Amino acid sequence: DEGNGGDYQMLVEPMTFDHQSFCKAVLRSTWKSITASLWQKLDVEVLSYTVIDFRLNKKKVERTKRTVRLAPLPFARGGMRYAFALFNESNGTKLVAKAYAYKDETYQSLATFEGDMRAQADAQHLAKEWSSRLADTPLQFVQAQLMKCPSGAPFELMAIEPFIPGNYVKQTNNASYVKPQSELAQAFSHFTWQYSGGKLMVTDIQGVNSTLTDPQIHSEEAAFGRGNFGIRGMDNFFLNHRCSAICKELKLIESPIQLVGFPGVDIGDSVSTEASMTPASTEFLCDGKCGTMVPMLGCDYMKAHDSLDGVFCDVCRPKVQKTMCDGACVTNGCERRVRYSTFALKCRGAEAPTMCWQCEEDAADMAAKASDCVAAELELATASGGESDGVSDTFGTAATPAPSARGSWGGCREGASRSTWGVRLPLDTEDIPRHGKKK
Repeated sequence: DEGNGGDYQMLVEPMTFDHQSFCKAVLRSTWKSITASLWQKLDVEVLSYTVIDFRLNKKKVERTKRTVRLAPLPFARGGMRYAFALFNESNGTKLVAKAYAYKDETYQSLATFEGDMRAQADAQHLAKEWSSRLADTPLQFVQAQLMKCPSGAPFELMAIEPFIPGNYVKQTNNASYVKPQSELAQAFSHFTWQYSGGKLMVTDIQGVNSTLTDPQIHSEEAAFGRGNFGIRGMDNFFLNHRCSAICKELKLIESPIQLVGFPGVDIGDSVSTEASMTPASTEFLCDGKCGTMVPMLGCDYMKAHDSLDGVFCDVCRPKVQKTMCDGACVTNGCERRVRYSTFALKCRGAEAPTMCWQCEEDAADMAAKASDCVAAELELATASGGESDGVSDTFGTAATPAPSARGSWGGCREGASRSTWGVRLPLDTEDIPRHGKKK
């Protein structure tokens, strides 16, 4: 292989039982023994993406160096990517590395991988907002990171994420597939559309129980990876979605193109108007990236985030508590303390915070107000035939000027009566009922 994934196709698709058994053994029990002799050792750079301000689409990128071992063969193939087993020698964690199966430069480019990272980071943020409102039915998206490989590796760029043990189920895809009894996944997609003011929608909901990964985001922006179908993708979702009890609990607004209420319309078993809101025990992936699934009641999920900034197993929890640090907030006049765990930060590939959560929110609000002023100036300049500079995006390139919170985030665009963008959404995300305390 010359550094592209095309030659792996004949190795994956006619996968024999022996090869399947080999891969399962690698992933479940024999990582260290196999890495010693068969897997390629790589010194890589890992980029971690974190949402700073969802409204302004700002993300922080942090870089770390790691030594990893990459399996010689992929153990699975999805619609677009191969999945390889990966062992992190730096901290002994089990990971999955994903690479596009196509040699086309549009798939192998840095911009494509960064789009995937942005989608996963936004999905993580939106899942936390969802969980703060529906404490009994929380959702967890695992962290995805970008791995830059040295020369000699089979791929230059790969996306990596924690290995999730268990039965992997696809609830929806980014087109029109909807699994029966998938009301929770559908409601989450509907929630992300309303929370963003119609700006985007998280789809392709899949994973193990409430632990999810590999989402796709539909948005008019072209910066969310190859699975972004834009407004057409959002319209396709609503053509197959009938609001459930969960949507009603969150007071989500129906899209004008939903089929609910149309006489003679029958969209079969793919949707349901009933959904269970009964609290249940489920499992979440340990944020210590040890590969352990942690059983807990849904109502305890946000409590764990409030106290330890994540979900941790019995082995990793003492490490978090032992490495807790306490520092002063750098904001002038703020007397609140900043608490964090160096172990948890290392697992996420993140740096120590310098501001308390309240000051971070205040700074984000100030940035949003500044963006409102820029948008207002742009509207005035456009009306008078003048020009105005745009706002830089996350990665420092020229971008569309950031719209005001009361404009774009209201989800109303002129000339979009057919599309989901034509409906006016709440101007404030706090209109969506919240259950539980926000951190």
